[in-house]
Amino acid sequence: MGPAGSLRQDWVPSDQPASPDGTSGRWHLVSALAGAQAHWEWHPSPTVPPPPVRPSATARPRVPQDLASNLRRGFIAAVVMGVLMPWATLGPFAITGATIKDGKVLMAIALGALAVSLAPRRLVVRLVDIVLAVAAFMASMIDAGNTTGLLSKVPGVIDVKVGSGLVVCVLASGAWLASLVWEQLRVIRGRRRVRRARFTPPAWYQPAH
Repeated sequence: MGPAGSLRQDWVPSDQPASPDGTSGRWHLVSALAGAQAHWEWHPSPTVPPPPVRPSATARPRVPQDLASNLRRGFIAAVVMGVLMPWATLGPFAITGATIKDGKVLMAIALGALAVSLAPRRLVVRLVDIVLAVAAFMASMIDAGNTTGLLSKVPGVIDVKVGSGLVVCVLASGAWLASLVWEQLRVIRGRRRVRRARFTPPAWYQPAH
Protein backbone atom coordinates (compact mmCIF):
# COMPACT_ATOMS: atom_id res chain seq x y z
CA MET A 1 0.00 0.00 0.00
CA GLY A 2 1.46 3.32 -1.04
CA PRO A 3 0.62 6.91 -0.05
CA ALA A 4 -3.04 8.07 -0.31
CA GLY A 5 -4.24 4.45 -0.56
CA SER A 6 -2.48 3.70 -3.86
CA LEU A 7 -1.72 0.07 -4.56
CA ARG A 8 1.58 -1.18 -5.92
CA GLN A 9 2.51 -4.71 -6.86
CA ASP A 10 6.22 -5.40 -6.62
CA TRP A 11 7.97 -8.76 -6.88
CA VAL A 12 11.44 -10.01 -7.67
CA PRO A 13 11.65 -12.73 -10.33
CA SER A 14 14.00 -15.62 -9.74
CA ASP A 15 15.43 -15.25 -13.25
CA GLN A 16 17.31 -11.98 -13.22
CA PRO A 17 18.45 -10.18 -16.40
CA ALA A 18 21.90 -8.66 -16.55
CA SER A 19 22.70 -5.54 -14.58
CA PRO A 20 22.21 -2.31 -16.60
CA ASP A 21 25.40 -0.66 -15.38
CA GLY A 22 27.50 -3.46 -13.91
CA THR A 23 26.51 -2.74 -10.31
CA SER A 24 25.01 -5.22 -7.91
CA GLY A 25 21.27 -5.21 -7.27
CA ARG A 26 17.95 -6.82 -8.21
CA TRP A 27 15.39 -6.30 -10.96
CA HIS A 28 11.79 -5.77 -9.74
CA LEU A 29 8.58 -6.23 -11.67
CA VAL A 30 6.33 -3.37 -10.70
CA SER A 31 2.69 -2.67 -11.51
CA ALA A 32 0.60 0.19 -10.19
CA LEU A 33 -2.68 -1.77 -10.28
CA ALA A 34 -3.54 -5.42 -10.11
CA GLY A 35 -3.86 -6.90 -13.62
CA ALA A 36 -2.15 -3.91 -15.30
CA GLN A 37 0.95 -4.28 -17.44
CA ALA A 38 4.09 -4.46 -15.28
CA HIS A 39 7.42 -2.84 -16.00
CA TRP A 40 10.95 -3.55 -14.90
CA GLU A 41 12.74 -1.41 -12.27
CA TRP A 42 16.37 -1.75 -11.29
CA HIS A 43 17.01 -1.54 -7.52
CA PRO A 44 20.73 -1.28 -6.73
CA SER A 45 22.01 -2.91 -3.59
CA PRO A 46 22.48 -0.57 -0.63
CA THR A 47 26.00 0.71 -0.40
CA VAL A 48 27.99 -0.50 2.59
CA PRO A 49 30.10 2.22 4.22
CA PRO A 50 33.81 1.49 3.95
CA PRO A 51 35.59 0.42 7.13
CA PRO A 52 37.26 3.20 9.10
CA VAL A 53 40.78 3.88 7.96
CA ARG A 54 43.31 3.55 10.72
CA PRO A 55 45.91 6.28 10.93
CA SER A 56 49.09 5.34 9.19
CA ALA A 57 52.16 4.62 11.27
CA THR A 58 53.99 7.27 9.24
CA ALA A 59 51.30 9.91 9.83
CA ARG A 60 52.43 12.93 11.78
CA PRO A 61 51.29 12.61 15.41
CA ARG A 62 49.26 15.38 16.92
CA VAL A 63 50.66 17.75 19.53
CA PRO A 64 49.33 16.88 23.02
CA GLN A 65 46.69 19.40 24.09
CA ASP A 66 45.48 17.94 27.39
CA LEU A 67 45.43 19.88 30.66
CA ALA A 68 48.68 18.41 31.99
CA SER A 69 50.59 19.27 28.79
CA ASN A 70 49.30 22.85 28.72
CA LEU A 71 50.10 23.41 32.38
CA ARG A 72 53.59 22.00 31.88
CA ARG A 73 54.22 24.36 28.95
CA GLY A 74 53.08 27.27 31.09
CA PHE A 75 55.53 26.35 33.87
CA ILE A 76 58.39 25.94 31.38
CA ALA A 77 57.57 29.33 29.83
CA ALA A 78 57.65 30.82 33.33
CA VAL A 79 61.19 29.44 33.78
CA VAL A 80 62.22 31.16 30.53
CA MET A 81 60.71 34.44 31.73
CA GLY A 82 62.45 34.04 35.09
CA VAL A 83 65.83 33.75 33.38
CA LEU A 84 65.21 37.08 31.65
CA MET A 85 64.32 38.74 34.98
CA PRO A 86 66.81 39.90 37.67
CA TRP A 87 68.44 37.07 39.61
CA ALA A 88 70.24 39.31 42.06
CA THR A 89 70.47 43.00 42.87
CA LEU A 90 73.69 44.59 44.09
CA GLY A 91 72.76 48.04 45.27
CA PRO A 92 71.43 49.92 42.25
CA PHE A 93 72.60 47.22 39.83
CA ALA A 94 70.64 44.13 38.74
CA ILE A 95 72.02 40.91 37.27
CA THR A 96 69.68 38.92 35.04
CA GLY A 97 69.98 35.20 34.57
CA ALA A 98 70.59 35.59 30.83
CA THR A 99 73.89 37.40 31.50
CA ILE A 100 75.53 34.59 33.50
CA LYS A 101 76.54 31.05 32.57
CA ASP A 102 74.08 29.29 34.90
CA GLY A 103 71.20 31.31 33.55
CA LYS A 104 72.10 30.48 29.95
CA VAL A 105 72.24 26.79 30.79
CA LEU A 106 68.83 27.00 32.48
CA MET A 107 67.47 28.83 29.45
CA ALA A 108 68.74 26.06 27.15
CA ILE A 109 67.12 23.41 29.36
CA ALA A 110 63.78 25.23 29.32
CA LEU A 111 63.81 25.77 25.55
CA GLY A 112 64.67 22.10 25.02
CA ALA A 113 61.78 21.12 27.28
CA LEU A 114 59.40 23.31 25.25
CA ALA A 115 60.48 21.45 22.11
CA VAL A 116 59.98 18.09 23.87
CA SER A 117 56.48 19.14 24.99
CA LEU A 118 55.37 19.17 21.33
CA ALA A 119 56.12 15.45 20.94
CA PRO A 120 53.60 12.68 21.78
CA ARG A 121 53.80 11.57 25.40
CA ARG A 122 55.61 8.29 24.88
CA LEU A 123 57.77 6.70 27.58
CA VAL A 124 61.05 8.05 26.19
CA VAL A 125 59.60 11.56 25.93
CA ARG A 126 58.36 11.45 29.53
CA LEU A 127 61.77 10.25 30.76
CA VAL A 128 63.57 13.06 28.91
CA ASP A 129 61.08 15.58 30.31
CA ILE A 130 61.66 14.32 33.86
CA VAL A 131 65.44 14.62 33.45
CA LEU A 132 65.11 18.19 32.15
CA ALA A 133 62.72 19.16 34.94
CA VAL A 134 65.02 17.76 37.65
CA ALA A 135 68.01 19.54 36.07
CA ALA A 136 66.11 22.85 35.94
CA PHE A 137 64.92 22.56 39.54
CA MET A 138 68.38 21.62 40.84
CA ALA A 139 70.05 24.44 38.89
CA SER A 140 67.54 26.98 40.24
CA MET A 141 68.01 25.77 43.81
CA ILE A 142 71.81 25.82 43.53
CA ASP A 143 71.80 29.37 42.13
CA ALA A 144 69.41 30.47 44.88
CA GLY A 145 71.73 28.93 47.48
CA ASN A 146 74.79 30.66 45.97
CA THR A 147 73.02 34.01 46.03
CA THR A 148 71.95 33.48 49.63
CA GLY A 149 75.54 32.57 50.55
CA LEU A 150 76.72 35.77 48.94
CA LEU A 151 74.36 37.70 51.19
CA SER A 152 76.02 36.26 54.29
CA LYS A 153 79.53 37.07 53.05
CA VAL A 154 78.99 40.78 52.43
CA PRO A 155 76.73 41.94 55.28
CA GLY A 156 76.43 45.69 55.46
CA VAL A 157 79.03 46.29 52.73
CA ILE A 158 76.63 46.30 49.80
CA ASP A 159 72.92 45.66 49.59
CA VAL A 160 72.59 42.24 47.91
CA LYS A 161 69.15 40.71 47.38
CA VAL A 162 67.81 37.66 45.62
CA GLY A 163 66.11 38.78 42.41
CA SER A 164 62.51 38.07 41.56
CA GLY A 165 63.56 36.15 38.45
CA LEU A 166 65.41 33.54 40.49
CA VAL A 167 62.38 33.10 42.73
CA VAL A 168 60.20 32.60 39.65
CA CYS A 169 62.64 30.00 38.29
CA VAL A 170 62.62 28.02 41.55
CA LEU A 171 58.81 28.03 41.84
CA ALA A 172 58.15 27.37 38.15
CA SER A 173 60.66 24.52 37.88
CA GLY A 174 59.22 22.95 41.05
CA ALA A 175 55.70 23.20 39.63
CA TRP A 176 56.97 21.76 36.34
CA LEU A 177 58.40 18.75 38.17
CA ALA A 178 55.19 18.35 40.20
CA SER A 179 53.09 18.35 37.01
CA LEU A 180 55.22 15.50 35.65
CA VAL A 181 54.66 13.50 38.84
CA TRP A 182 50.91 14.15 38.55
CA GLU A 183 50.92 13.01 34.92
CA GLN A 184 52.80 9.81 35.77
CA LEU A 185 50.38 9.00 38.59
CA ARG A 186 47.46 9.42 36.16
CA VAL A 187 49.13 7.04 33.70
CA ILE A 188 49.69 4.43 36.44
CA ARG A 189 46.07 4.70 37.64
CA GLY A 190 44.77 4.36 34.09
CA ARG A 191 46.82 1.21 33.51
CA ARG A 192 45.55 -0.27 36.78
CA ARG A 193 41.94 0.34 35.73
CA VAL A 194 42.58 -1.37 32.39
CA ARG A 195 44.15 -4.38 34.10
CA ARG A 196 41.28 -4.70 36.57
CA ALA A 197 38.70 -4.50 33.78
CA ARG A 198 40.62 -7.04 31.72
CA PHE A 199 40.76 -9.62 34.52
CA THR A 200 37.21 -9.15 35.86
CA PRO A 201 35.57 -12.61 36.22
CA PRO A 202 32.38 -13.26 34.22
CA ALA A 203 29.01 -12.49 35.77
CA TRP A 204 28.07 -16.16 36.24
CA TYR A 205 31.27 -16.71 38.29
CA GLN A 206 30.81 -13.72 40.61
CA PRO A 207 29.08 -14.39 43.93
CA ALA A 208 25.44 -13.39 44.25
CA HIS A 209 24.59 -10.48 46.57
